[in-house]
Amino acid sequence: PSPWISPDLDIFEIRDFEDPLAGPYLECIRDKITFDIRFALYDLWMAKDCVKITKWWKLHLKNEFWQDYRYIKAHLKHLYKELEKINKAILIKNNERYSGGPRNNSANDTSTTSSFLGTKYRCTSV
Repeated sequence: PSPWISPDLDIFEIRDFEDPLAGPYLECIRDKITFDIRFALYDLWMAKDCVKITKWWKLHLKNEFWQDYRYIKAHLKHLYKELEKINKAILIKNNERYSGGPRNNSANDTSTTSSFLGTKYRCTSV
């Protein structure tokens, strides 16, 4: 992991950033997470709406909708935790940039793949 990301954050793996690019890449990843949150919120709203509409249906169909609803809520909770972690990493990065903290000046590889429980985020343009 990069020296500017605190190991206790348990975020994702980010390899070989040059210091000036690290902040924008983190912000790009944050944008992708917030995009996923918007879709999950829509899915949650749709699942909730289906449960209300189908109250007269058989119990097992209703249970399927509740199962989707619970899954989406758990997924949203996970996304918000990841958003909190990435926001904290950005805050730490900005604090170190303006206070002259440690920097990673490795210029060998600027690939930027990160993973959140199997979801791959790759920022290709900043």
